[in-house]
Amino acid sequence: MRKPDMAPARSRAVAGASTTLLASIVNSSDDAIDSKTLDGIITSWNPAAERMYGYSTEEILGKNISMLSHPDRPEEMDEILHKIRNGERVEHYETVRVRKDGRRISISLSVSPILDDKDKVLGVSSIARDITERAPATLLASIVNSSDDAIDSKTLDGIITSWNPAAEQMYGYSADEIIGKNISMLSHPDRPEEMEEILEKIRSGERVEHYETVRVRKDGRRISISLTVSPILDKLGRVLGVSSIARDITERTGSTKTLLASIVNSSDDAIDSKTLDGIITSWNPAAEHMYGYSADEILGRNISILSHPDRPEEMDEILDKIRNGGRVEHYETVRVRKDGKTISISLTVSPILDETGKIVGVSSISRDITERKRADEQLRAASQYARSLIEASLDPLVTISPEGKITDVNEATIKVTGLPREKLIGADFSDYFTEPEKAREGYQQVFSLGSVTDYPLTIRHKDGQRTDVLYNASVYKDIRGKVLGVFAAARDVTEQKAASQYARSLIEASLDPLVTISPAGKITDVNEATIKVTGVPRDRLIGTDFSDYFTEQEKAREGYQQVFAKGFVTDYPLTIRHKHGRLSDVLYNASVYKDANGKVLGVFAAARDVTEQKQASQYARSLIEASLDPLVTISPEGKITDVNEATAQVTGDPRQKLIGTDFSDYFTAPEKAREGYKEVFEKGAVTDYPLTIRHKNNKLTDVLYNASVYKDARGNVLGVFAAARDVTAQKQASQYARSLVEASLDPLVTISSEGKITDVNEATIKVTGISREKLIGADFSDYFTEPEKAREGYQQVFSKGFVTDYPLTIRHRNGSSGSPSAASSR
Repeated sequence: MRKPDMAPARSRAVAGASTTLLASIVNSSDDAIDSKTLDGIITSWNPAAERMYGYSTEEILGKNISMLSHPDRPEEMDEILHKIRNGERVEHYETVRVRKDGRRISISLSVSPILDDKDKVLGVSSIARDITERAPATLLASIVNSSDDAIDSKTLDGIITSWNPAAEQMYGYSADEIIGKNISMLSHPDRPEEMEEILEKIRSGERVEHYETVRVRKDGRRISISLTVSPILDKLGRVLGVSSIARDITERTGSTKTLLASIVNSSDDAIDSKTLDGIITSWNPAAEHMYGYSADEILGRNISILSHPDRPEEMDEILDKIRNGGRVEHYETVRVRKDGKTISISLTVSPILDETGKIVGVSSISRDITERKRADEQLRAASQYARSLIEASLDPLVTISPEGKITDVNEATIKVTGLPREKLIGADFSDYFTEPEKAREGYQQVFSLGSVTDYPLTIRHKDGQRTDVLYNASVYKDIRGKVLGVFAAARDVTEQKAASQYARSLIEASLDPLVTISPAGKITDVNEATIKVTGVPRDRLIGTDFSDYFTEQEKAREGYQQVFAKGFVTDYPLTIRHKHGRLSDVLYNASVYKDANGKVLGVFAAARDVTEQKQASQYARSLIEASLDPLVTISPEGKITDVNEATAQVTGDPRQKLIGTDFSDYFTAPEKAREGYKEVFEKGAVTDYPLTIRHKNNKLTDVLYNASVYKDARGNVLGVFAAARDVTAQKQASQYARSLVEASLDPLVTISSEGKITDVNEATIKVTGISREKLIGADFSDYFTEPEKAREGYQQVFSKGFVTDYPLTIRHRNGSSGSPSAASSR
């Protein structure tokens, strides 16, 4: 059956949830936020607006926003509304408003259009921040450092203690050069007493204002200054020091223009001026940097050169506004740089007036907001991505207000409750659980503690189906840290509970005794196998000491304490005592178990019955002792750790004397013996390693050792196991065989796969007239009248395995020859 299309309902629900969240943000904001019609009639008014302007919501709704305007700015609000109706925005516009009590306040205002889903402008929203009181200390420091006047401070004796950038520029001394020096170093030689007279006035509590004098710069040049000197007072009004403000009045004419030019040229914002027709007349360094055109390139050209192709009329419309006495403030648009790159800017355009107030030109200030726009877009994309993740989550997600009302849900919550989003939003969170009071206590706990983890509840579907969940929840806050509500995520643990029951079944089905132990050493749970091996019922086992059921209680206690200390033990040997006295040898493997936060709750221990294994081990020991071959185990340090009876017999020393001694001590070649067991540790094994064991009465036994490393259950090498095969009789037989070979009257030879002679007997030496050492390593075929036939002969042996009666003629080194028939095999 096709599922119904949930997209429209989901869309409506998302919109409702978003509206609820936005309303929460607006009401908790410290900024005054209001909305109004396109004619300025106020339609909403948040608590911060009530505090800022003094009007309650009831007093102001339905009134025109112009009632807040300053009398000197009657047209301001209409101009702003006109911009919004044209689809523009106003951002960070600083102005003045009048409160209900008549007091003027300075605000920073951002005004935006309210759009419907077709992007039609329906109304206007405003966000206002009170900037009447800015941080005074920071402001004063900023004023001093950005002042064009030289400002310094000094002690009452004239020792300079601070020196602003303008002082550096005016006098030519850097702060590092002059701080700590006496201010008199700036005095003119003709006025040596002047500074002391000024300081004396200050010490007497007087001030010096606009005193015109002369100072000497570092480069020796004289400058005329206007000097204001004031006392620096402490909280009690006592004079602590002296501050001075000096203005260079060497060139009074044009000083204002010089100051303005300095401001323009040092600005980080692009500043230009142009005629009323748009011809550029000035262009500051920041404009060169922002747009890529130098002043020489752009002066005299029309400002439209920067316009975007999609907005050809925009600059003419702006200039038309200026010609009509208007202004453009914080207008966001795009411009095209010299390199063709498009940048986003915030533009403020103002008229340039002459002394009579006549508009003679246009000035523009542009700020590059490309990165801010990119960040806004990334934020918007991140928000959409976050919503997509929320909706894609298989876990039911919900936000809850401080009153316990649902403010938003995702699709998984809709499915688990069977109710549409619009019905869930605004309802009590606790209404959808089998235990409403427990659900209520849960979210109240989140508001109290900040979060909860794994809070168990059961959601009831509208058709009665139940879903066991664990809630993890935390508060969420606005940017000022004010708690707005709770965000809760529910993990469906229905299958987990079923799995838990299944796990219990597995535990009970285990043939190994399983037990859990508390940090106090008490049994907290057991399985059926534990009941059987102890003969004690479950209810009697739980709560008793774990160690009570073993033959060595102290060792049992040390075992579980070791688990708590190290986290685990493996193959820990104990013997369980049944209530009837029957003993079971076991090896315990145990580890700690923890809660979701990593806190250790106890020990889980599993016992493997090794009674039969111990019997098998004893049987294996019997086989080792029964072996006629000397067997030995060797530690990584080369010490003997175990031997069998055959080793004791071949060395003549008892077991207790052998164990702990050097393995190499019992051989005729101790160094070779040492190299042998080291080779086993390096390679893992050796085979047929020849050594000679010396009995304590000096009897020698030739042996071939076969040895390999042995390991624990984790693969760690513990030592070497070595078995020696007595080859004394075999060596004697080999010597006897060699005697037969040498006694043969027939030439006998062995040949390698490459056709080289590897051994010969005396008869071969005689028939060739060549010594043994010269024959060995030479080509077999070299000693025949038909070398190729000789080569084919041995190759045939390698191919078929043998040849019989293969005719060849051997050439003696003195030229005589013999014709033996060869019978060969591999």
